[in-house]
Amino acid sequence: MSSLVSDVRHAFRVLGSRPLFALITIVSIAIGIGANTTIFSVAYAVLFRPPAGVQGIERTVEVTRTVGGRGRDTFSYPEFLDLRAMAADAFEHLAGWRGATFSYARAGEGERLSGTVVSHNYFAALGVEPLLGRFFLAEEDRTPLTHPVAVVSEVFWRDRLGGAADVLGQTLVLNRRPFTIVGVVPAQFRGHVFGFTTDVWIPMMMMGVARPGFDQFDVRWSSWLTLVGRLRPGVTVAQA
Repeated sequence: MSSLVSDVRHAFRVLGSRPLFALITIVSIAIGIGANTTIFSVAYAVLFRPPAGVQGIERTVEVTRTVGGRGRDTFSYPEFLDLRAMAADAFEHLAGWRGATFSYARAGEGERLSGTVVSHNYFAALGVEPLLGRFFLAEEDRTPLTHPVAVVSEVFWRDRLGGAADVLGQTLVLNRRPFTIVGVVPAQFRGHVFGFTTDVWIPMMMMGVARPGFDQFDVRWSSWLTLVGRLRPGVTVAQA
């Protein structure tokens, strides 16, 4: 301890005799600490922190495809249906989703909304419960362009729709197509992907509104779906 105290005193004497050097040293250390803190904070948010609003994160997994053990690829819709059927013993829910951008007509003017096209069990796979109304039904996820229903975020509901008590059943015009609002998602959940927030969700079968002319539901080589699943209790990732 006496040696340590002596070293500290010597260091302060040197720094006191060279104030410019001391200032540069302190600023350099501060920048280094700040940069490291920022990097670790971002890494934690991306890699380790559970997405807000997702329940039972220990059983929630992303399913992806690799080639030779490398890369992360998406799936076609027929592949998604095959995997969901094959892996029923391992997953309570295996859901598909795809990000989208919509033109939202409001008071005669258009604005852009961030959206997600999802299979009917997407919210169940993430353990998310509705704040108001309901989420999508299985029958709304079977035939293309037949069920124009939508779920909106609580933030969207309060900021854009004024928090209207009668929001359920209201019409939302997306890409010039009217959708009926059937549910509101709690504010803490804005999507499960870091850095991508969602204002509105629509059923998978309404993909033709998000991408006009879309006709890839039967095309096995067309990969466009990302998958997320909820493992059954007691099932490990390796088993799945």
